[in-house]
Amino acid sequence: MTYDSRIKRKSEQALKSLEQNLTFQIAYLARTLEIDGAEKLQGSELKLTDYRILLAIELFDRLTAADLHRILLIDPAQISRTVSSLSGRKLVTITPDSINKRIKWLALDHVGQQKLDLVKPLFEQRQRDIENTLDPKELIYLNRIIKKITTTMSK
Repeated sequence: MTYDSRIKRKSEQALKSLEQNLTFQIAYLARTLEIDGAEKLQGSELKLTDYRILLAIELFDRLTAADLHRILLIDPAQISRTVSSLSGRKLVTITPDSINKRIKWLALDHVGQQKLDLVKPLFEQRQRDIENTLDPKELIYLNRIIKKITTTMSK
């Protein structure tokens, strides 16, 4: 066996081992979705974190930065930087709470809603494409499995 063939064989074995590792597969899928999401946003002036925050605010009507941290599992410092950027670009409004001035409510600005409306259909189509690769029973099982793994990892 030549040196090159041994290296190739070892590389194939290592790759096969990684592909059989469930956490590697999940991380790989998550990274693939992130790359795809970033590609969908090209030319929109939005980054993936911008999109996620705008979408969460739209879904909940208004949120605080702490809410975003809990919902999206994004580092609080990154949320703060992103919200400041979104506010500076007039995509979100920041309003102090009427009772507790330390609480700041985030809401979509009109321009933010317009930007979100432009890119949201791309992600909705991706969702449909993924769902269409599975039959209805597989989709039910996949959702159950994801919930089960998420619950286990959150403990």
